[in-house]
Amino acid sequence: MTYNPEEIIRNQIAEPLERFFNGREGSVNWTMVEMSVNCFSSLPDQRNMVHQALQSLYYEYLGDNIPLTKSMNRLYTFLFHMIDEYDGLGDWIGSCDIMDIVDELLKHEYAASKFFMNMDLLIRHGYYSYICKWDKQRIEEEIERLAVQDDRKRGEVFCIMQAYYSIAICEGLSDNERLRMYSLLKEHWQYLVNVYSVMVKRIVGSGFKVFSQLVNNVNVLQSCHPYIHLFYNAVLLRQDDIFPTDKDKDKAVKNMTRMEDIMKETPKDTLLDDLCTVLFGKDFEEVLSRKKLLTYDEMKQQLKDYHETIQSMEKNWMMVVNQLQEAVKSSVPISVIEKELLKMEPNIALSIFSKLDMLLIEEKAWTNNAKDIRQKLLEKRNIDIENATINIKKVDNLENNGTINDFDGAFITPPNSEIAQQIPINNRKIE
Repeated sequence: MTYNPEEIIRNQIAEPLERFFNGREGSVNWTMVEMSVNCFSSLPDQRNMVHQALQSLYYEYLGDNIPLTKSMNRLYTFLFHMIDEYDGLGDWIGSCDIMDIVDELLKHEYAASKFFMNMDLLIRHGYYSYICKWDKQRIEEEIERLAVQDDRKRGEVFCIMQAYYSIAICEGLSDNERLRMYSLLKEHWQYLVNVYSVMVKRIVGSGFKVFSQLVNNVNVLQSCHPYIHLFYNAVLLRQDDIFPTDKDKDKAVKNMTRMEDIMKETPKDTLLDDLCTVLFGKDFEEVLSRKKLLTYDEMKQQLKDYHETIQSMEKNWMMVVNQLQEAVKSSVPISVIEKELLKMEPNIALSIFSKLDMLLIEEKAWTNNAKDIRQKLLEKRNIDIENATINIKKVDNLENNGTINDFDGAFITPPNSEIAQQIPINNRKIE
């Protein structure tokens, strides 16, 4: 008789356990199963055969389909130990569609908790290299679908998936940093799910009906207070979406004021700051990096002032363009127009020139001189950039070893000016 280890493993281990799982509890001789596992686990090739034969049950375990009942407890415990000893677990799941396991998990009540448990297990077995290959589009579509299908359990799991994916694809992180962020994500998810809810503009992971209730709950929970600045920043970014009515906004002001008081009273813990900038991107990072913490009302006023300023600038800019256009058409000498443009900041002058050049394309007096005017404006811009670089170097020398006399002739360019923005960032020392 030919000795066939795969057939023996199927007959003595896998098939009895599969029958047990399917409701035939009395069909398993546990002593025989455990002796067979020990026997075939002594050689690597045969040990791998055991794990491959049990893959269908491992799949049920990962999909949370092994109930924690008295009758199934022994099977659950057996699979718990076996799957953790499967060295090829990460690669096996990496070759499968993780969404199939997610769909199985979503049939059960505590899908998010089980998903975290699965990810811990899989990452320990080398699965982390496969996370960046997840179906990004489907994850994002599932989250977008929350707007019409308020499936909070499903939404929470896909938010967790998006978080794992964001960490996996973030450039500049070492493997250890990624593993640390995965750990922080799981450990602090009960808080982070509130931030995620605000950022995706749909409440997930809780039963609150409106965002004012969610905000109030974060204010009440003292465990949230050291990290409350993260939630606060998320609310500022999404305030118009999550507080759409005047009534919502009135409630928000009260809750935001309470949150501001909490931030003043509680030492800030920055443990989750880097994680949140990875999860939520540049907009969140910019709000988080503000040196001065703005109140909710101050932020609303700042946004209003910003929009009004932009509108005013656009209006004034077009007024200048129109006046210069009329001057050319009224036969004002082109040399006068050129002189006025050269008085302006070069980048603004070049923008106005470009608009004028389009509007005056049929004015011969203008077209005969336009090329020379543009060249002069470009030369003036280049000179200003060179001067700004020289002056910043002077100030830099003063900081290092200069005296007050070294300020003679030094002009400090505002860091946000058009000129300064064209200077390499490593040369811009002064704010």
